[in-house]
Amino acid sequence: NGDYTAFCTYQVAAMQGTSNTDTMNFQGFGVSGPVIPAKPEISVQQPAGSELTDGAAKKSFGTVTLGKKGTAKTFTIKNAGKATLKNLAVSKTGADKADFIVGKLSASSLAPGATAKFTVTFKPKAKGARKAAIKIASNDADENPFAIKLAGQGKAP
Repeated sequence: NGDYTAFCTYQVAAMQGTSNTDTMNFQGFGVSGPVIPAKPEISVQQPAGSELTDGAAKKSFGTVTLGKKGTAKTFTIKNAGKATLKNLAVSKTGADKADFIVGKLSASSLAPGATAKFTVTFKPKAKGARKAAIKIASNDADENPFAIKLAGQGKAP
């Protein structure tokens, strides 16, 4: 939970002033904090600071006129683990995947705590609802690939 607790006990004789020493004996000293996985752990945010959930995340790009580009969304990948997150790659899937432009990933390997970014832009090729997904491959043990659903609406000029 991020809270840290420390405690100690003093030598009773020193506290009562009945000892010829002011030495403290530390007993039962403990510190606790959040657990950081010993393996690589992918964390994806959009916008920065807003954690996405693998498979459940949905990003809407709104309504965009055919042939025009909407506003790009920047995705941040962070390695929240203690081992190197490797083999990072972003791919698109779905019937309307050509309507979503994925920018170049800024790194393919991340040291613990490091981040990489990429953008996604919606440019519809047809009217109506457009859907696709992006998948982020990595060496994360339980979120490979990390999937994010994409949606947008194409409108006539």
